[in-house]
Amino acid sequence: MGEIELYTPPPELVAKVLSLSRDGLTRTQIHGWAEDLPEKPTKEAIDAAIAQSAIELASAGNISSDVEAGRSIARLHDLYARLHQTGDLRGCLSVQKELTRMLGLANSASKHQSRKVEAMKRTAMRIVDIAERYIPKSKATQFIEEIRECFESGGA
Repeated sequence: MGEIELYTPPPELVAKVLSLSRDGLTRTQIHGWAEDLPEKPTKEAIDAAIAQSAIELASAGNISSDVEAGRSIARLHDLYARLHQTGDLRGCLSVQKELTRMLGLANSASKHQSRKVEAMKRTAMRIVDIAERYIPKSKATQFIEEIRECFESGGA
């Protein structure tokens, strides 16, 4: 059997067809547009350009969110550096807030703090349980009440 030779449309034609496709033109409308071109590409060339642009559109949709997040973060770092060089501290603060939001630093810090507080409460409750078992009843009640007051006042 003989080899099938695939036609590759010119990149300029693919780029223009891609642009027209993004603008919402249909295959028929793109063929109509091509009829007005001075070089008069064949219907096969236009169809090949439409197919190639469809492949490019599909691959553009297959982006990695990790890659895009990395690009966004790199752009923000670059913007921060430029703003810092010009002395635009408000701009720097705005960029820093966006970086903090994107990276989830504010939430993770508060979640980490909440986990630490919960761990401390569990530890204190274990101490209270131990105190109830080993400290005489008259002293244990006073000890437990002081611990509870301490927690209720936020440790102050």
